[in-house]
Amino acid sequence: MNANWFKYLPGFLYSKLEGRHNLQKIISNTGWLFIDKILRTGALLLVGVWVARYLGPEQFGKYNYSLAFAALFAALASLGLDGIVVRDIANDPARRDEILGTAFALKLISGVIVLCLAMISICLMRPGDKLTQCLVAIFSAGTIFQAFDVIDFWFQSQVQSKFTVYAKNGSFLIFSAVKVGLILLTMPLVAFAWVGLAEVAVSSVGLVMVYRRLGNTFTSWVARLATARRLLHEGWPLMFSSLSYLVYMRIDQVMIGSMLNDHAVGIYSAATRISEMPLALFVLVSSSCFPAFTKLYSGDKTSFWARYYQVTYLYTIVAAVLLVGVLLFGRGALGFIFGKSFAESYDILKIQIFGLIFMTNP
Repeated sequence: MNANWFKYLPGFLYSKLEGRHNLQKIISNTGWLFIDKILRTGALLLVGVWVARYLGPEQFGKYNYSLAFAALFAALASLGLDGIVVRDIANDPARRDEILGTAFALKLISGVIVLCLAMISICLMRPGDKLTQCLVAIFSAGTIFQAFDVIDFWFQSQVQSKFTVYAKNGSFLIFSAVKVGLILLTMPLVAFAWVGLAEVAVSSVGLVMVYRRLGNTFTSWVARLATARRLLHEGWPLMFSSLSYLVYMRIDQVMIGSMLNDHAVGIYSAATRISEMPLALFVLVSSSCFPAFTKLYSGDKTSFWARYYQVTYLYTIVAAVLLVGVLLFGRGALGFIFGKSFAESYDILKIQIFGLIFMTNP
């Protein structure tokens, strides 16, 4: 997908897009993100569901409990810098190296701290469950590699997410195949966690390679204390906002695991895996539009709010259509996908999809 893709569109669409280069870049960037999401969604349906069938509700629940527990701390590692870094680079490209270098240092330090906090917390909550402690340690170690996401922020600021798709999808597809191998070899639960960590590490290496191949260097990155203070000052409200969102999205699995058992978490998680897919599509469209929306807000607030309402309206319509689809076909589809052992997940899925209508504000 390149700058000339729109020439192949029908005439009425071509006339709408001709000369509107910013809109072309947004649509192209969103297209790459959709390719990424389609590949990931397809792999999750084929491989993730296979893993769930292989593990069964109880072990699948333990896996998701540990993943949710580690995710509660992931927002702390992000420090709320994601949107701020994209915004600052888009508005002041000359300070790219200073912003990227400072954000990288902050996220690397926070990743190590979060790993320690997660391990202390899980040892206090499940002192005798060594397997869960091991899983949380592996998943939490992935937060250290979040530091390399600053490269992705650079691509987002340039509306060039296709390079992130190259790096992350390559790793994702490789390790999806590895997970299939683990199933065929009847490997234990912890092996799947190690593969997940390896995927994060390799995707970070892929981002580094793509960034360097485009002529960029890391030696020019510089971390400045004044910039770090400013980023932390601006980022802490967003960090707590992200933490609140993750608590909202994941605390249910942690509570179910603590109050009931891992089997119940597995039943609940199967429904959650399905309901989160459309939400992820909404997020990727919003992230692609973010740089353009930032510039629009600075220059023309009336146009900004008009575009904002249009996107929100579109999200709500899509969510309503999905709800109708789940009510009509959800029970049969869920049974076909996950198997009879996850049949109880349908009642949970209906409620979650209904709630999606109220979560479509970008």
